[in-house]
Formats: sequence, C-alpha cells, structure tokens
Amino acid sequence: MARPVCALLIGCATVGVACRAASPPETPTTGRVTPLAPLGALPVSVADGVDLKPDAKLTIRIETEEPQRVAGRFREHGDIVKQTDRSLTFEWDYLGTPSEAQVEPKHRAPSFVVDFDEEAVQSVVANATRQLGQSPTPDALTAFVSKYIETREYGALHIASRVATRRAGDCTEHAVFLAALGRAFGLPTRIALGHVLIPDANLAVGHAWTEIHDGEVWRPYDSALAKPVSNHYVVVGYIEDEGPGYRLGSLAASVALGAISVLKTQD
Repeated sequence: MARPVCALLIGCATVGVACRAASPPETPTTGRVTPLAPLGALPVSVADGVDLKPDAKLTIRIETEEPQRVAGRFREHGDIVKQTDRSLTFEWDYLGTPSEAQVEPKHRAPSFVVDFDEEAVQSVVANATRQLGQSPTPDALTAFVSKYIETREYGALHIASRVATRRAGDCTEHAVFLAALGRAFGLPTRIALGHVLIPDANLAVGHAWTEIHDGEVWRPYDSALAKPVSNHYVVVGYIEDEGPGYRLGSLAASVALGAISVLKTQD
C-alpha cells in the first residue's frame, strides 16, 4: 500500500532558524566580516591570512548561549580547544576518525522519509542503473541527483518518493533523495543538518546535505551545490527519526548558534 504524501515546512533557509534569536556579535577589529546576515544565516569572520584550503583542519570559534549542548553536537568532528559560557573553540575536522564513524541498520534501510522501496524511487534507481551501472560511486550518484532535481523550490521537505515524481525542491529534497538512492545501491547514508560556510560572502547558511559511509568514515555529498568542500560544512545534527512524526525544525532549533569565526587552518 502506498504511503501518504508528507511535506514538512522547512527548507534551506530555515534549517538554521535558531540563529535568528542569537545575540549579534561584537564587530571584530581584524579579519573579514559581514555586519548583517539574512534570516537563516550566521555571520562568519575569517582571520587575516587564513586560506580555507580543501581538507585542511580548521580552528573555529562559535558564539553560543548553549556551549555544552553545542559541544555534544560537534564532538564527532572536532576536538574542543576552549569553552566559555558564551563560546566554544574547537579544531574542526569534518571526517573525524574511523572509530567515531558508526553505521547502524537504519542507515541502510527504507523509512517513511527515505522510502527507496517505493515504486517511484525504484523507477529512478532503474534509470540510474542504466546510466551509471550496478555499483555507482557516491560522486556519480551526487551528479545524477543534481541533474535529476530540475526545479528549485523552497519551503517544504518532501519524502523521497515525492521528490522522484515532482523533481523539485531545495537542499533538503536533494539530501533526502540522494540518501534514498545511496541506500538503494547498498550505501549507508544519513541526512545532515547545519550550516555551510560561504567565506566569500562572510556567511554560514542553513543547509542540509547527505553523508555516505565509505567503510571508514562518513563523507559529505551535496547534490544541491556544485563543488562541496568537506571542511566548509558545520554539522548541527542529523535526522534521527525518519518516521512520519519527525520534526526537522525542533532538531535545528535545539542548538542556538551565533557568529562563527575561522581562526586558522592546519594542513
């Protein structure tokens, strides 16, 4: 029996909604900074001389009124360097360590949201198989989804079977659909929520993307963006409940973040 169509009112611009209530940071005297961020985005400053190279370890400071909770969210990807009652400084390594990368049965199974067992998604899987073969790489699947979702549409998160028929959505639909295709081809996947750093605009924008396990670590894949860079993503959390009653908004709002400062990089 086909399951009902489900749409949850959240999109790329609202994944980071908690930042709307965050206290504005003091304007730094050095580095690059933007004085005003739009809704769903955080101001980002980058220290002078810092070059955000791909795969470099970043030292990041995040302003927050919930440092303990933020520390809990970020421990998989970062080592805490300094913690105060208003901020958290840590060395951010997105790929973490193999010992921290746990694959659970749910990361391979169909769910209400990642419903790759539905006919609409299986039809797309058959198409992808014809184009990419029986065992496509995560990069190939990411490129496939990037082309498959033709229309940019904000404001709701649709389940994978709905995305398969509508071929529309924003970063959340991209994340869900890539997760579904990955699992259909036997790849463990999970859906990450947080912010993507855009240094040229001095912003960190609320975003969703897919993580695929490579046998050692979870790696980020983002069909909504042309050139994802692992250390440009800051994870707030994951969609833990993929059933009909889950709420993305409560997960995103559970950690209130303020300004993000990139202090240095390490190769």
